[in-house]
Amino acid sequence: MLLIADRPQARRGSLEREPGHAIEARSAYTPVMEKTAKRAWDLILRALARREMSESEVRRKLASKGYPRQVQEEIVEKARRLQLVDDRKVAYNHARFRAESCRRGPQRVRQELLSRGISPEWIEEAIRAAFPPEESGEAVSRALDRMLRGKGMPEDRSGREKVIRRLLRAGFAYPDVQRVVDLEVDDDAF
Repeated sequence: MLLIADRPQARRGSLEREPGHAIEARSAYTPVMEKTAKRAWDLILRALARREMSESEVRRKLASKGYPRQVQEEIVEKARRLQLVDDRKVAYNHARFRAESCRRGPQRVRQELLSRGISPEWIEEAIRAAFPPEESGEAVSRALDRMLRGKGMPEDRSGREKVIRRLLRAGFAYPDVQRVVDLEVDDDAF
Protein backbone atom coordinates (compact mmCIF):
# COMPACT_ATOMS: atom_id res chain seq x y z
CA MET A 1 0.00 0.00 0.00
CA LEU A 2 1.35 3.44 -0.97
CA LEU A 3 0.83 6.41 1.34
CA ILE A 4 1.67 9.89 0.19
CA ALA A 5 1.78 12.12 3.25
CA ASP A 6 2.90 15.33 1.58
CA ARG A 7 -0.20 15.54 -0.59
CA PRO A 8 -3.28 16.11 1.58
CA GLN A 9 -5.75 15.39 -1.21
CA ALA A 10 -4.19 11.98 -1.93
CA ARG A 11 -5.89 9.04 -0.31
CA ARG A 12 -4.30 5.90 1.00
CA GLY A 13 -3.16 3.58 -1.78
CA SER A 14 -3.21 6.19 -4.53
CA LEU A 15 -0.73 8.38 -6.33
CA GLU A 16 -2.18 11.74 -7.30
CA ARG A 17 -0.22 13.71 -9.87
CA GLU A 18 -2.91 16.33 -10.53
CA PRO A 19 -6.07 17.19 -8.61
CA GLY A 20 -8.80 14.75 -9.51
CA HIS A 21 -6.41 12.34 -11.25
CA ALA A 22 -5.68 9.54 -8.79
CA ILE A 23 -4.01 6.32 -9.84
CA GLU A 24 -4.55 3.27 -7.69
CA ALA A 25 -1.18 1.71 -6.87
CA ARG A 26 -2.51 -1.85 -7.11
CA SER A 27 -5.26 -1.54 -9.72
CA ALA A 28 -3.12 0.41 -12.24
CA TYR A 29 -1.16 -2.76 -12.89
CA THR A 30 -2.99 -5.66 -14.54
CA PRO A 31 -3.17 -8.97 -12.62
CA VAL A 32 -1.69 -10.84 -15.60
CA MET A 33 1.76 -9.33 -15.00
CA GLU A 34 4.31 -11.35 -13.15
CA LYS A 35 5.42 -10.85 -9.56
CA THR A 36 8.74 -9.26 -10.55
CA ALA A 37 7.03 -6.63 -12.64
CA LYS A 38 4.61 -5.85 -9.79
CA ARG A 39 7.51 -5.35 -7.37
CA ALA A 40 9.24 -3.10 -9.91
CA TRP A 41 6.03 -1.10 -10.40
CA ASP A 42 5.62 -0.63 -6.64
CA LEU A 43 9.26 0.45 -6.35
CA ILE A 44 8.82 3.09 -9.05
CA LEU A 45 5.55 4.37 -7.60
CA ARG A 46 7.26 4.89 -4.25
CA ALA A 47 10.21 6.63 -5.94
CA LEU A 48 7.91 8.90 -7.97
CA ALA A 49 5.97 9.81 -4.83
CA ARG A 50 9.22 11.20 -3.39
CA ARG A 51 10.39 13.19 -6.41
CA GLU A 52 9.95 13.71 -10.12
CA MET A 53 12.08 11.39 -12.26
CA SER A 54 13.00 11.19 -15.93
CA GLU A 55 12.53 8.01 -17.96
CA SER A 56 16.26 7.41 -17.85
CA GLU A 57 16.31 7.74 -14.06
CA VAL A 58 13.47 5.22 -13.78
CA ARG A 59 15.44 2.78 -15.95
CA ARG A 60 18.60 3.34 -13.87
CA LYS A 61 16.68 2.79 -10.64
CA LEU A 62 15.25 -0.48 -11.89
CA ALA A 63 18.60 -1.61 -13.30
CA SER A 64 20.33 -0.87 -10.00
CA LYS A 65 17.84 -3.20 -8.29
CA GLY A 66 18.57 -5.94 -10.84
CA TYR A 67 15.33 -5.92 -12.85
CA PRO A 68 15.60 -7.29 -16.41
CA ARG A 69 15.61 -4.91 -19.37
CA GLN A 70 12.18 -6.10 -20.54
CA VAL A 71 10.62 -5.25 -17.16
CA GLN A 72 12.37 -1.87 -17.17
CA GLU A 73 10.92 -0.96 -20.56
CA GLU A 74 7.47 -2.22 -19.59
CA ILE A 75 7.47 -0.12 -16.41
CA VAL A 76 8.73 3.01 -18.19
CA GLU A 77 6.09 2.63 -20.91
CA LYS A 78 3.31 2.19 -18.35
CA ALA A 79 4.52 5.19 -16.30
CA ARG A 80 4.70 7.29 -19.49
CA ARG A 81 1.21 6.20 -20.54
CA LEU A 82 -0.17 7.14 -17.09
CA GLN A 83 1.72 10.48 -17.30
CA LEU A 84 3.81 9.69 -14.23
CA VAL A 85 7.05 10.39 -16.09
CA ASP A 86 7.46 13.24 -18.54
CA ASP A 87 10.98 14.23 -19.53
CA ARG A 88 9.86 17.57 -20.94
CA LYS A 89 8.19 18.52 -17.67
CA VAL A 90 11.23 17.36 -15.67
CA ALA A 91 13.48 19.56 -17.84
CA TYR A 92 11.27 22.65 -17.46
CA ASN A 93 10.82 22.23 -13.72
CA HIS A 94 14.51 21.61 -13.08
CA ALA A 95 15.66 24.55 -15.21
CA ARG A 96 13.06 26.90 -13.72
CA PHE A 97 13.99 25.91 -10.16
CA ARG A 98 17.71 26.43 -10.81
CA ALA A 99 17.09 29.79 -12.48
CA GLU A 100 14.91 31.03 -9.62
CA SER A 101 17.26 29.83 -6.89
CA CYS A 102 20.15 31.86 -8.42
CA ARG A 103 22.56 29.03 -7.82
CA ARG A 104 23.19 27.75 -11.32
CA GLY A 105 23.63 29.16 -14.78
CA PRO A 106 22.41 27.74 -18.07
CA GLN A 107 25.52 25.68 -18.87
CA ARG A 108 25.49 23.96 -15.49
CA VAL A 109 21.75 23.25 -15.74
CA ARG A 110 22.31 21.82 -19.23
CA GLN A 111 24.91 19.40 -17.82
CA GLU A 112 22.64 18.42 -14.92
CA LEU A 113 19.77 17.66 -17.29
CA LEU A 114 22.02 15.68 -19.63
CA SER A 115 23.13 13.57 -16.67
CA ARG A 116 19.46 12.94 -15.87
CA GLY A 117 19.04 11.50 -19.37
CA ILE A 118 16.83 14.23 -20.84
CA SER A 119 16.88 14.67 -24.63
CA PRO A 120 18.94 17.64 -25.88
CA GLU A 121 15.96 19.20 -27.71
CA TRP A 122 13.90 19.40 -24.52
CA ILE A 123 16.89 20.66 -22.58
CA GLU A 124 17.35 23.55 -25.00
CA GLU A 125 13.65 24.44 -24.81
CA ALA A 126 13.77 24.45 -21.02
CA ILE A 127 17.00 26.48 -20.92
CA ARG A 128 15.54 29.10 -23.29
CA ALA A 129 12.40 29.36 -21.15
CA ALA A 130 14.20 29.54 -17.79
CA PHE A 131 17.17 31.69 -18.85
CA PRO A 132 16.01 34.28 -21.40
CA PRO A 133 19.05 35.84 -23.13
CA GLU A 134 17.92 39.38 -22.32
CA GLU A 135 18.02 38.55 -18.59
CA SER A 136 21.42 36.82 -18.52
CA GLY A 137 23.16 39.78 -16.90
CA GLU A 138 20.50 39.99 -14.19
CA ALA A 139 20.91 36.29 -13.38
CA VAL A 140 24.68 36.67 -13.03
CA SER A 141 24.22 39.78 -10.91
CA ARG A 142 21.79 37.96 -8.57
CA ALA A 143 24.20 35.04 -8.26
CA LEU A 144 27.08 37.43 -7.56
CA ASP A 145 25.09 39.25 -4.87
CA ARG A 146 24.20 35.97 -3.25
CA MET A 147 27.81 34.80 -3.46
CA LEU A 148 29.26 37.96 -1.93
CA ARG A 149 26.48 38.30 0.68
CA GLY A 150 26.90 42.04 1.07
CA LYS A 151 30.70 41.92 1.51
CA GLY A 152 31.43 43.73 -1.72
CA MET A 153 33.73 42.78 -4.56
CA PRO A 154 37.26 41.80 -3.49
CA GLU A 155 39.75 44.60 -4.08
CA ASP A 156 42.66 42.48 -5.29
CA ARG A 157 42.93 40.81 -8.66
CA SER A 158 43.21 37.27 -7.26
CA GLY A 159 40.00 37.77 -5.26
CA ARG A 160 38.12 38.94 -8.34
CA GLU A 161 39.47 36.01 -10.36
CA LYS A 162 38.23 33.65 -7.67
CA VAL A 163 34.74 35.19 -7.91
CA ILE A 164 34.83 34.86 -11.71
CA ARG A 165 35.85 31.19 -11.47
CA ARG A 166 33.01 30.47 -9.04
CA LEU A 167 30.47 32.07 -11.38
CA LEU A 168 31.86 30.13 -14.34
CA ARG A 169 31.66 26.86 -12.38
CA ALA A 170 28.06 27.73 -11.54
CA GLY A 171 27.39 27.66 -15.28
CA PHE A 172 27.23 31.28 -16.36
CA ALA A 173 28.74 32.42 -19.68
CA TYR A 174 32.11 34.19 -19.50
CA PRO A 175 31.04 37.37 -21.36
CA ASP A 176 28.10 37.85 -18.96
CA VAL A 177 30.29 37.19 -15.92
CA GLN A 178 33.00 39.56 -17.09
CA ARG A 179 30.51 42.32 -17.85
CA VAL A 180 28.83 42.05 -14.42
CA VAL A 181 32.15 41.84 -12.54
CA ASP A 182 33.49 44.87 -14.44
CA LEU A 183 30.33 46.84 -13.57
CA GLU A 184 30.67 45.80 -9.92
CA VAL A 185 34.33 46.85 -9.84
CA ASP A 186 33.49 50.22 -11.47
CA ASP A 187 30.69 50.80 -8.93
CA ASP A 188 33.07 50.05 -6.04
CA ALA A 189 35.62 52.52 -7.44
CA PHE A 190 33.22 55.46 -7.01
